[in-house]
Amino acid sequence: MHSAIGPGLLESIYEKALALELTERGLRAETQVPIPASYRGQDLGMAFRADLIVEQSLLLELKCVETLIYELPACGLGSPIYGSWV
Repeated sequence: MHSAIGPGLLESIYEKALALELTERGLRAETQVPIPASYRGQDLGMAFRADLIVEQSLLLELKCVETLIYELPACGLGSPIYGSWV
């Protein structure tokens, strides 16, 4: 996909293109899905927006960078689960 549309575009363009690719392959892909937060049963509002959720089971956060850096931290691995988004 990246080689087809090229570098230097906004993250949202790659997000839409990836969602299109996934959909064309028969997968359900939702973009910009609000993820709610709660505390002691009280709604705290939206915690963040997931870039893509695939088949209601895989949450993807996309990042656009000029060069690939292998030392990037594993973002999200230590993040708390905010609740049910399925």
